Amino acid sequence: MTYSDDIINLVLRSVKEGYSVSEASKMFKISIKTLHRWINLYMDINSNYLVTPTRKRSNRKFDGYADRVGSRLC
Repeated sequence: MTYSDDIINLVLRSVKEGYSVSEASKMFKISIKTLHRWINLYMDINSNYLVTPTRKRSNRKFDGYADRVGSRLC
């Protein structure tokens, strides 16, 4: 399941404010393993801010479809 950036930031903010990982896991119904992965990927522990997730998004399906349709039109 893919979570939106807003959900990730909300969960990480709750952990930053003092909730334990297990409490946040139960509160948001997200696995502990996923929360630890988010903490390692997106949370900057040395400062007081959360790193906004940067995701690599690809449109492989769309690009492949555009290539097939484009070649028929020419």
